[in-house]
Amino acid sequence: MNWILALTTFFIGFALGRSIRFLKSISVSMKTILIAQFQSLLMMLKSTEHVSTLRMWEQKTAEGIDEVRQAFKASIDGSKELTPSQKEELLFFFDKKYTEELKRVWNFTEDWQRDWQDQAVDIIKGAMYPYASLAPWSNWNEAMQYLNKNKESILAIEEFKNRKKSND
Repeated sequence: MNWILALTTFFIGFALGRSIRFLKSISVSMKTILIAQFQSLLMMLKSTEHVSTLRMWEQKTAEGIDEVRQAFKASIDGSKELTPSQKEELLFFFDKKYTEELKRVWNFTEDWQRDWQDQAVDIIKGAMYPYASLAPWSNWNEAMQYLNKNKESILAIEEFKNRKKSND
């Protein structure tokens, strides 16, 4: 009878130990997934900041070119060497054609950035396949709001990385 009690106790202990180990591994997995999610979103945010910086320089370049264009238009108007048809052709090119091209480039950049943001969110959410429910966002704006709400966790991750770097 004692051997049955010992065997039963052994199996209960074994099952309980396996259950606790399983629950700990799930907890570690979920923390790892959340950290990876935060880091991925941070990386996307940094990339967006770089694109925004490039767009700012694109805007400054366009403004600079616009000043040159205005000066060139003034010199075309005052030119006596050009025929009226040549003046009209040059003014058309430097006014309407230039403005259309600038709008086209600007719209292309905006569309490209929006597509990139949507694809990046889909890729991150897709990579979390079995744990996709841990990502309570479905688009770029929701992901950035989620990131903003969880700043403390992000700061803790950054602090951990900095401590790890200083220990190395």
